[in-house]
Amino acid sequence: RMGDFYEMFFEDARRASALLDITLTARDAGDAGKVPMCGVPYHAAQGYINRLNRAGLKVAVCEQVEDHAQTKGLVKREVVRMVSPGTNLEDETEGTSANTYIAAVIRQKDCWGCAALDLGTGDFVLCEHASAGDITDELLRLRPAELVVADSAERELFADVTRELNPVMNEYEAWIFDRSQAEKRLCEQFKVQTLAGFGIKSMGPALGCAGALLYYLQDNMHTALDHVRAPRVLQHSRYMRLDRQTIRNLELVAPASGDRHAPTMYTVLNQTLTPMGARLLGSWMLRPLLDAGEIRDRLDAVEAFTLKPDVLQHVRSLLQPVKDLERLLGRINCGTPSARNLVALAVSLRSVPGLKQAAAGLDAALIRAQFENMHELGDLADLI
Repeated sequence: RMGDFYEMFFEDARRASALLDITLTARDAGDAGKVPMCGVPYHAAQGYINRLNRAGLKVAVCEQVEDHAQTKGLVKREVVRMVSPGTNLEDETEGTSANTYIAAVIRQKDCWGCAALDLGTGDFVLCEHASAGDITDELLRLRPAELVVADSAERELFADVTRELNPVMNEYEAWIFDRSQAEKRLCEQFKVQTLAGFGIKSMGPALGCAGALLYYLQDNMHTALDHVRAPRVLQHSRYMRLDRQTIRNLELVAPASGDRHAPTMYTVLNQTLTPMGARLLGSWMLRPLLDAGEIRDRLDAVEAFTLKPDVLQHVRSLLQPVKDLERLLGRINCGTPSARNLVALAVSLRSVPGLKQAAAGLDAALIRAQFENMHELGDLADLI
């Protein structure tokens, strides 16, 4: 930050001016002569940061931490935050209906561990696999925007992932993935004495990856992560495992042609009205259930609505104004909400009483469980 502008210099200025289509100028640097420079207005910086993140770049934001009126010579500046594709909670125009995961991966002997966290929604998942092929398929299902890896990791493993997803790579020393340190970080994060209640205590490398993710976020965000949900295990026995060829050939979520606007099974089926519903549908399609009881529960819920189309239409009308509650809570917790975000939270909460009333006459167990666990929070909506 220099006055009313954020300035970039040297090679950063050359790259940014081309990506952002802004003028490249120069600044006098004394004995060093003139150095390349470009800048953007501070009040419009977020839009430019979003564009740099979408190009796969991380942005370090340096602010003035002294009053220039009371300082002689150079004003002191410090890096106050790092903004990357996986930690940018203020980019509202892209990926709102898909998870934006940061994934950590490490191999220990014959076991691959993976942990993935979506900072925007708080979703936190862990898994372990026995082969490089299986872990690659898992990463292609999760589609992370960033990868956190040990600096000694075999880079060829990520060749398929980097070619298809082009994630930002963050390399750390191997001790960041230490299991005992990970247990300590996770217990501190979720304010518990033991991890036994999460069903992850017996895991090995995946636990180390979970700790590495928390380290990475605390290292870059310098903020609380209270909205992050307790980690859940992606159980292989519960879901049909779809490899990358199956997902690609069936065009489940992405067209095989590479044309972003071509139809897929997801775009045909997606009649959801909220970003949360769209994300849930996408995850269901990539992980089909195997348990007959769970499948029947979903079919019973669908049947309950189709037998009462008037209730279905009423519920859809109530869902229409509901905004992305998961991402709203993420922004609020990380200290980056706008007034519009807070109002959107209140508007969304206003739909809850009507939704509970509309669903009261539906018998399906899955629907009942959903609405019984829904809290109205009327006092919060009134306060906003």
